[in-house]
Amino acid sequence: GVLGLAAGGAVLETLIITGSTQVLGHNQRIAGFHATIRARYPGIHVIDIEENQDDDETSCRLVEKLIAEGKRFQAVYLTAGGVAGACRALETHGLGGAVKVICFDQVRGTIPYHRTGLITASIGQDPFQQGYQAVRRLFDYLLDGSAPPERILTKNEIIIREHFPEEQSTEPCDRQPHIN
Repeated sequence: GVLGLAAGGAVLETLIITGSTQVLGHNQRIAGFHATIRARYPGIHVIDIEENQDDDETSCRLVEKLIAEGKRFQAVYLTAGGVAGACRALETHGLGGAVKVICFDQVRGTIPYHRTGLITASIGQDPFQQGYQAVRRLFDYLLDGSAPPERILTKNEIIIREHFPEEQSTEPCDRQPHIN
């Protein structure tokens, strides 16, 4: 959905990079992506699905190899780690901003790519609450045998360039400039 909004109806040849096809969560993200583009965004086409084992160097080499082979894509959807490596390859080949990048979470290595706008958007999943709720439900079960709910929902957020304040700006947003 985020890529569809960013595409604005344009046709996008899209590369999916996943950590591993052996990881259920990565496969669920790919399946959800396919279901959404089929239902709502017929202009988004998946040209390839590649595995990077959640590794930046592997991701970088993979994207560079695809570019060298002449693969044409206007979007990259990363279901797991290796985001900074893919971004580095896009930047090296002058594709920063030309290729839409959608990924998950915000980690230290990706912040510079958020700030420059190379990452179009990332989907934050409240990792603290995910971890806390799992441990909390286990604690409750061990303490008094209470069964966990079938589903626990945590907050998702869409992280875009404007999420990160400009480093040089220290003025509050609501402060008006002084005019003499």
